Formats: sequence, C-alpha cells, structure tokens
Amino acid sequence: MKAPANVERGAAFLDERDPNWPNKIDVGRLDLGDCELCILGQLYGDYDEALPELSLSAREAERLGFNTVGPQRYWHLTAGWIREVLSRRTAA
Repeated sequence: MKAPANVERGAAFLDERDPNWPNKIDVGRLDLGDCELCILGQLYGDYDEALPELSLSAREAERLGFNTVGPQRYWHLTAGWIREVLSRRTAA
C-alpha cells in the first residue's frame, strides 16, 4: 500500500534537508500523536521546536504529513510514515 500524498510530500521535504533521515527514525516508537516520537520529534527533538527551525507553519506541517487533526487520524498518519520509512530503507 502506498503512503498518503501528504506523507510523500513530507518525505520529499525531508530529503532536501537530509537524505539519510529515514535511518534516523525508530519506527517501533514512531507516534504522530506524540511531539517527541513523531517524525519531526525524532529528527529535531520536538515537533514544536522543529517548526520554527524548518520555517514551517502548522498549516504547512499538516500539508506535509507531519501533523493532523483527530486521534484516529494520527494512527493512519503514523502507519503511512512507517510504510514510507521502511520503503525507503528497502530501496537503499
């Protein structure tokens, strides 16, 4: 199953900054509902600290699949990021 389009956009965004980012993600702990265990949290220490560092608004972060609204959607987004990370590791 392919990752959602917003996850693909977010992955491309991260590729521009650090092509090795997939190897820095602990997929076993990945949780988009947790500011420290989400994609940006694992890469930058905390979601809220990452946004200004990456010059992203909350709206842009949502468009890139780094955040969503609603607890059920966090699970879906987390699953999409896990697929994206594992797919990139396999391709490498």
